[in-house]
Amino acid sequence: VFTGYGNIVPRTANGRLFCIFYALVGIPLTCLTLKTIGEKLLDVITSLIQTVKKKISRSNEESVRKGIVLGINVFLWFITLLLLSVLARWRRGWTMLESFYFCFITFSTIGFGDYVAFDENEANSFADYFIVFLGVVLGFAATSTVLFSFSSLMEDRSHQTRLLESFLEVKKRLTTNKRINVVKALNPREKEEG
Repeated sequence: VFTGYGNIVPRTANGRLFCIFYALVGIPLTCLTLKTIGEKLLDVITSLIQTVKKKISRSNEESVRKGIVLGINVFLWFITLLLLSVLARWRRGWTMLESFYFCFITFSTIGFGDYVAFDENEANSFADYFIVFLGVVLGFAATSTVLFSFSSLMEDRSHQTRLLESFLEVKKRLTTNKRINVVKALNPREKEEG
């Protein structure tokens, strides 16, 4: 699950072949897992917003604007990034900017390798690995929720744009047909010739 930072690489031909096949299966499965996590967390957040909205406004309206959901998801993602940055700062001794940069680069799956979770020369306990694993899973979940929420909003906007374009096309056809009928009604000779 750890992002490949380039500091751990296969050195043998068999290791490289294994890495290729592992990536061919692992990358799509990871994408599918992150998409599913994003969908589920988005559903939970949307239902929480609906519940709060019902209690505040005392209405039974079920709809929640996707822009509001995206805003809340971005806020939660940012808070998650900040909390994990504080953890990375405490654990690695980096500045807050270095820690935030590390978390952002990790959760966006860029993984440059200039900052890594573990040094090769460090002795790490199971607890260290477990904490980093939980942080990475939480960060990826938050990031995938934001990305899925943004994607959902863009799909809705795209659908609305297509509906508007279809409506304008129908309106244009109706207007054009009405102009033709008005011209024919005002010019009776065209009717006789036609």
